[in-house]
Amino acid sequence: MLVLVLVLVLVLVLVLVLVLVKENKPDLLAMCQMLAQYPSPSQQHVDHDKGHGRIETRMIDTFIPPSAWLPQGWQPLVQAVVKVVRVIEQKRKGMAQSGEETAWWVSTAVLFAE
Repeated sequence: MLVLVLVLVLVLVLVLVLVLVKENKPDLLAMCQMLAQYPSPSQQHVDHDKGHGRIETRMIDTFIPPSAWLPQGWQPLVQAVVKVVRVIEQKRKGMAQSGEETAWWVSTAVLFAE
């Protein structure tokens, strides 16, 4: 019985949960956005994709939240906050267009930016 419990605990520890933070969790989203204003990211990575008439650049920053930073209930679960900024440039009907969007993620494990 003890072995089974230990195996279950090990499996739970190895499971990575990555959750997109949306506007329906305004407290968590605000804390993630504020976190990016203070400490430097623990890691950064820039990735470029080209195809289908567009160029996409993704800038990824990972942050380790300080203790007691996140809203109650989230702090023990969140080990990393990830900010992904996507910039898309494309030509349509001969005109250049670009757009940018930012997504926030929280993870139960420390993540690498690459």
